[in-house]
Amino acid sequence: MFTKTRYFSMQSAIIASLILVLALGVVWAATYSNSKVIDENGGVIVINSDAKVTIPNGALGDYLNDEGIGSVEITVEMVEINDGGGNLDTLEFTFGPSGASFDPPLELKLKGDYLLANHLLYDELGEALEYTTQGNGNLITFYISHFSRYSYDHYDY
Repeated sequence: MFTKTRYFSMQSAIIASLILVLALGVVWAATYSNSKVIDENGGVIVINSDAKVTIPNGALGDYLNDEGIGSVEITVEMVEINDGGGNLDTLEFTFGPSGASFDPPLELKLKGDYLLANHLLYDELGEALEYTTQGNGNLITFYISHFSRYSYDHYDY
């Protein structure tokens, strides 16, 4: 006597998942991250060709003194969240180490496709960060005084 066994391959699962995602119009996301050991002299962390963080000279002084260290690894993670049509909807940023603060503030610079009309960078409490624009608005700089999670988004309140 024979028993019938159903065969289910990984390829079938992937194809079924893709069909479901396309049918539902699910949001897509891409993640970029980078880190660098920074001391009191500051430095630059490139996230990708259109996003970078500049740590000014002296910005980490108080934090390094409080922690009793000479340098710290700064990490930056940026997640692009696209709508179902492939258009950029939101950027989410997570910085580390958690709890670090800076004076003068760090500068998050965005350009290119990241310059979205009516979008601001909000902290975890929903407060918009200060910013400046340069070069006819094709570069925006946000000023970050402490590490947290931030969202570059548009809110209609």
